[in-house]
Amino acid sequence: MSTDKSNEIAAPGSHAPPSRALVVGDGAFAMAMATSLARRGDTSVRILCHTTQVRDEINAGENKTYLPGYQVHSNITAYTNITEACDPDIQLVLLVIPTQFLRKFLVANLASLPVGCPIVVCAKGIEIGTAETPYEMMISELPGKYHKHFAVLAGPSFAKEIMDGEPTNVVVASQNSIVAKEVAQYVSDGSSLRAYVSDDVHGIEIAGAVKNVLAIASGALDGLNFGNNARAALVCRGLAELTRLAVATGSNGRSMAGLAGGGGFILTCS
Repeated sequence: MSTDKSNEIAAPGSHAPPSRALVVGDGAFAMAMATSLARRGDTSVRILCHTTQVRDEINAGENKTYLPGYQVHSNITAYTNITEACDPDIQLVLLVIPTQFLRKFLVANLASLPVGCPIVVCAKGIEIGTAETPYEMMISELPGKYHKHFAVLAGPSFAKEIMDGEPTNVVVASQNSIVAKEVAQYVSDGSSLRAYVSDDVHGIEIAGAVKNVLAIASGALDGLNFGNNARAALVCRGLAELTRLAVATGSNGRSMAGLAGGGGFILTCS
């Protein structure tokens, strides 16, 4: 394994994929992660949808609402009832829900989520009103028996490029190093998607939330007809400011040089 200034460690290759995985969410990124898992061959992926319309579209073979033009993998089945979607054999849960709706889902389903398997939040942002990150919301709302299994996944990862099998790196962070490594090995497909491991949960979440502010500023540069010099200055000085913010709120700051920080900035500001 190799290390760098981002403190991200490459997962030691993929291992046997989970036999069953649950993806909560039916948007483009949820579909991309579900497809990546399903392509491993032996993984049955269950998607928990918000509406019956999207559920029926997925089960008919194409998520026309959120990811048109891509055929749904045969290992994927969609549900709207969490009791039907969950069973004792679920080995991995990905929460791909918009941040502002995550707490409502957790409160409504805290007795239904499987116990003993990694629960990975893929949402980015900060909750309005509480200023909590998605990981912090899970700590706040789910019982203690779940806490040691929490992780967060982030990094530069456009859904369509994952669907197309283009090379993609993500980072998995957890306060439990064993869980972080397990999740990274699960989602690394041995082909195009590779996950790295970090212990800087807060830094990765702050980077994921704030990078979109810089993306808006980058769009403003286009509107002002500024060139690449201005964009480079924005990214570099924005990254420096973000690092100060992350450190001030509890991060070690190293993730700003990694996939969630620098990687996310390059993707969203390009």
